[in-house]
Amino acid sequence: MQVTALFATGISDIGNITNIKVYNGKLYAAGSKGIAELSSPTEAKWTIVLPEIGVRMIEVNNEAIAYTGYDFAGIDRSKNIILSNLGDKLTISKTLAGMIDLSGKGLWEVTLDSKERISPPSIGKDIMALNAASQLIVLSRKDGKVMQMASNCTAVGPTSGMISQSMPNQPLIYNDAIYSTGFCKLMKTDLSGKEVASSKFFALMKPFEGLTTPPLLFNDQIIFGNCASGADVPSKVFSTNAEMKDDLWTDFHDKQSAVGSLATNGEVVVALSNYLMRGYNKKGKDIWENDEIGLPGFRGVRYVGASFGTRSSHGNLLCVDNKYVYTTGYIKPKKKNTTANSNVTIIDVATGKLVKVIEIPNMVDAIDMQVMGTDILLVVPDGILKLSSL
Repeated sequence: MQVTALFATGISDIGNITNIKVYNGKLYAAGSKGIAELSSPTEAKWTIVLPEIGVRMIEVNNEAIAYTGYDFAGIDRSKNIILSNLGDKLTISKTLAGMIDLSGKGLWEVTLDSKERISPPSIGKDIMALNAASQLIVLSRKDGKVMQMASNCTAVGPTSGMISQSMPNQPLIYNDAIYSTGFCKLMKTDLSGKEVASSKFFALMKPFEGLTTPPLLFNDQIIFGNCASGADVPSKVFSTNAEMKDDLWTDFHDKQSAVGSLATNGEVVVALSNYLMRGYNKKGKDIWENDEIGLPGFRGVRYVGASFGTRSSHGNLLCVDNKYVYTTGYIKPKKKNTTANSNVTIIDVATGKLVKVIEIPNMVDAIDMQVMGTDILLVVPDGILKLSSL
């Protein structure tokens, strides 16, 4: 196994890296001070310096790079903000959204009114969409003008306080509609952000409760997962169609933890809780499960209060390709009195069997992950780390 650290001076201009994205064979990195396209493991093809923000997240399509960001009051920006001991009581001091072209030229940036955490953006033909903890926000792609701020959450009282600490889910733009998962509510809007359908439960099933994953497009299905409350009540994975009239299938996933991540290669959808991974086929059949993934670091779900679960970070720490599933965690050591090391765990996507465990050097936790060919790219506290998978 070959390990290469990508701590190049060419990307230091963008500050602490908080998000990476592979698109059309190119690697893009977002940091607290800007965005870069990396032309090699140690060099940036271009960088753009932007107004500093604690956490910056990106999405890429064939035409542009959209970004969102937020800052916490009273947090030391000289360190990677994601690694701070943030606790449950946070004050968001600033939120923003912007867009640049694929050559790194800035197009626009706007400051948002929201004082909640916001999600990574989604890019439509003429819009950008993002979720705050309690709102879906739709912006014009042309100039960032706010087109709509629609409530995606109906909770009140103490629940509202917990929701303000949640990690908002990235919306899905599909078939001229926007799908979003807020607390206890699956919502569909048109491209202007006007609600056209919503659901808090399917048929005679119990309410969704906390929806912990972004909606995932799996062929023509919309897949999402939840956090169930109560003793011995399992979290679930749900599937519905574009009309959202009923569930196509539902599976009981894990009694110990909420569903924290979903990913697909088009043939299999993988659901991951803190302790359990399952693979599902197109009909919703549970084709395998694996409980050897180890404890999560920044992956998975954290709990606010007794049973309210939210993803630990915005980072993508579950990837799937045609052969393997990749995730991060702590595998329990076989020897006694030894410390579990942070690692990347590789699972066979067809069988669910453990293929390989790669320890992350220096016992650091991964913040974000992308797979590019046989390379596993990890955002770690000091930059980007490249691991050779096989």
